[in-house]
Amino acid sequence: MEVPRDIYYWYIVHPKISDEIPAFIDPEIIESNYSHSNNITSPENGYFWRDFLFNYNDPGYALLKDLLKECKIVWNQFGGSLPGADPAINVLSRWLNRSMTFTSNEERPHQPVRIYRKHIGRCGEYGDMRAAIARAALIPAANVGSYSTDHVWNEFWDQGWIHWDDAIDNPYMYLGSGWNKKFGSVFRWKSDGSFIPVTDRYTREQSTIYIYALDKNGNPIDGARIILYTPGLDGELWFATYGVTDIQGKVTFIVGTDRPYHAKMQSDYGNVPACDSSHLLRIVSNSQADREYTVSMTIDAEGYSYLGEDMAIPQFDDKRFYLNINYHVPFQIIRGTDIFDDLNQYAYQFIQQPVGRTNFVIMDEVNYDDFTAGNSFQGFHTSYQSKSDIIGFEFDGSSDWYCVFDNSNSLHTLQHLTGKIELMSVYDATIPEVALLSNYPNPVRLKDGAETTITFQLPRKTNVDLTIYNILGQEVKTLLHELRYAGEFNITWDGKDTNNRLVPTGVYLCRIATDHGDAFSKMLIIH
Repeated sequence: MEVPRDIYYWYIVHPKISDEIPAFIDPEIIESNYSHSNNITSPENGYFWRDFLFNYNDPGYALLKDLLKECKIVWNQFGGSLPGADPAINVLSRWLNRSMTFTSNEERPHQPVRIYRKHIGRCGEYGDMRAAIARAALIPAANVGSYSTDHVWNEFWDQGWIHWDDAIDNPYMYLGSGWNKKFGSVFRWKSDGSFIPVTDRYTREQSTIYIYALDKNGNPIDGARIILYTPGLDGELWFATYGVTDIQGKVTFIVGTDRPYHAKMQSDYGNVPACDSSHLLRIVSNSQADREYTVSMTIDAEGYSYLGEDMAIPQFDDKRFYLNINYHVPFQIIRGTDIFDDLNQYAYQFIQQPVGRTNFVIMDEVNYDDFTAGNSFQGFHTSYQSKSDIIGFEFDGSSDWYCVFDNSNSLHTLQHLTGKIELMSVYDATIPEVALLSNYPNPVRLKDGAETTITFQLPRKTNVDLTIYNILGQEVKTLLHELRYAGEFNITWDGKDTNNRLVPTGVYLCRIATDHGDAFSKMLIIH
């Protein structure tokens, strides 16, 4: 099976499952419930879970790799048995249930190596073990949880994410008798510690909560951590989920219905509520199905302020150059911290999501110096928090100009910027006249998608028509009809006419017509 790159990396290759520390573990050492790191040891004296669970077994327990040898398929989505084809997911589930007993004592380890040696655990330990043994078998898997209802289970990936607990592909099982769960938030745990909302898969009805982090002037604060709470099994407020605000100061939560929700915000500029971290702000009294709730959490402090002012676009008597900028910001990469990392609660996570935004401005040298010094500045062709833009600027050749993509209003969020920047001359003294150079290849053999490349030269800015004619002078196809600047250019022709049909064998004329002269060339088409 070909697995998408991100699924393969995050849910098979990545050495971290949830909150544990990727390390070599001594299975005999009792794991500290406080640090979860006291059983870390050297490679010579310990085991990593991927190797340990697959290649080793305790006396009286089955060896996992032996059980998987005859597996031909990952799982049977149609149910029932398949003669001679025991699905790998079934084998993994049986191995786990026969290797562990559902109970616990004072020690609640996070490391799969230690969990296996104990052979006991509850849903948290079972969840870590399921993900570990699936990844050891090269099946993408992740932990899924609802902390406010105190349960953790798993999903594995086979052309899509599939629920996996004692049952397989039965996500509504927790809503029925025996479970009676009323979920607040359900999330899939990505290996960098970020939570991916999957509440809509495990509840029949959902609400959406949008929370904005703002400074006192209403400016967005990115990189703020928003932690959501809802009543747990004992009626007290329990952790539900968390997220990090994007460049618009926004985070989105998909949550269950008929519940109240509380939240707190932690940011570089200040917190909400401001008093202390134990206080929470009620944001939804009773969530209703298909309702959207928008909440602003505002700090009493001033954040970033854009210091630029628009100025008139300079006018030049001699417009020597043309700058063309076409950019797009398809993604933003939100940088947050992993609050459940055993080793470092400030370990970074990078979450890519569409769409990104950037500031853009053109300025002269004086204003550029002010900009880099953090002072007020002026510029033109300004785009503030733009997702994309196309900018053209004609200017002389005797002064310096600075084109700036600016992300300084971002505290933590990176922007994925793509585009094309072209600097062109209005005239080129090295090109004496309009010229249509020979196309290559010539003759053109139209088979297997062959193309020919036509090269032409322009001495100055001009309107251009590039057209193909047959030997009778009839127009076959116009390849170019636009304004071009000075320089040498290439354009390809696939041998097709205006109706997208291949032209017959014969001699064809290529003509370039401009405001400053015309040129012709011949080409031979062969089938």
